[in-house]
Amino acid sequence: MAEHEVFWPMELGNWVLEVKSGELSDRVHFQVRSPDDSTERPGFSAISPSED
Repeated sequence: MAEHEVFWPMELGNWVLEVKSGELSDRVHFQVRSPDDSTERPGFSAISPSED
């Protein structure tokens, strides 16, 4: 595992991940949803908010 990796159990819902280092910070908003029944492979998809 890399020095700065973080893993946590995913829960359904809307989330905000915020990272800070000194005076620098950034955040990303994301949504965790149940997979489609047709999904056969594990993993995730990333889409822009306008595609939802």
